[in-house]
Amino acid sequence: MRPSPTPTCLKKRNRKERRKVDHVRTLYARDIPGIAIIVTGFVALLVVVALAVGLVTHPIRTIALVFHKLAALDAGLALLLALVVWFWTDHAKPDFVPCFWGSIGVIVASVIIRAFAEWVLERPTRAERRAMSRAAAPTFDSRL
Repeated sequence: MRPSPTPTCLKKRNRKERRKVDHVRTLYARDIPGIAIIVTGFVALLVVVALAVGLVTHPIRTIALVFHKLAALDAGLALLLALVVWFWTDHAKPDFVPCFWGSIGVIVASVIIRAFAEWVLERPTRAERRAMSRAAAPTFDSRL
């Protein structure tokens, strides 16, 4: 009599099925924070490399870009704080006025910083200005 290809014992059958499926990895909810930490670290590394390269190649533009982004972040956080102070605190409290108007001041300062950074970023570089002056310079015409 030939032996059957599958074991009749239930324990042996389950063990063989488990061995077949062991190489398949399922994504569990407990894995998501670890993946998020790895992705965040990788993005942070890319940002650091981009800033280092930018500071070496175009230092003024890179610093202007950093101020541009930080001013936007500050303005957003100040706006959230101003809304929280306006809607969730008592206007009669002594700390309402400095906190609210301080938030408004941060928003105004952020708009001014962003405008200056935008001007620096949109301004043509020295090489672009040279190229424009060469293009605008009169050329020699031998027919004259």
